[in-house]
Amino acid sequence: MKRAACTSGTHRQADESRMALSPPPVEGPVEAPACGLSARSTAGRAVSTKPMNRAGSPVRRLRTGRILIVNTDPYDRLQLERLLLTHGYTVVSASSFDEASNLLEAIPVDLLVTSLHLAAFNGLHLAIRSRWSDPRRMVIVTHESYDATVKEQTESVGVRYIVDPMENPEFLASVEQAVHGGHYTKLMA
Repeated sequence: MKRAACTSGTHRQADESRMALSPPPVEGPVEAPACGLSARSTAGRAVSTKPMNRAGSPVRRLRTGRILIVNTDPYDRLQLERLLLTHGYTVVSASSFDEASNLLEAIPVDLLVTSLHLAAFNGLHLAIRSRWSDPRRMVIVTHESYDATVKEQTESVGVRYIVDPMENPEFLASVEQAVHGGHYTKLMA
């Protein structure tokens, strides 16, 4: 039985530099290579069964739990997606209150991370709706600056409030705690 060539990881970089060259078609049954590619082939090339992120890299599944990110700003949403993907989380994103509401009804989500500002509604509206449909679902509301009133309101409904999640070490700790612990404790004063 023939073994298919490994085209993942560091081998992929070398292959990409030789884009004009393609591997010869593999005829007959193909044994799966040790790099995690499947034995199925398309036009003689092995096809990966691993999920891929938007950059075309395999998604690392080191942690469990699905996280829904809701942010109207595409740049901020993408930054949060990348941060959580690099830490091994499964991420789904939405750009509006309505899209997020539909996703919360359609798929199981362990953690909702929402921006405070969502056009006509705000992240607290979504947090309350989310907790009403699943009281065990953890919610983090993010904002670019600190607001004592918002912090008080989020805490009154059992939601975590985090300022500037990309620069705040408390964010990843809160995500980890929410996905694995199912509750929040005071992390920082």
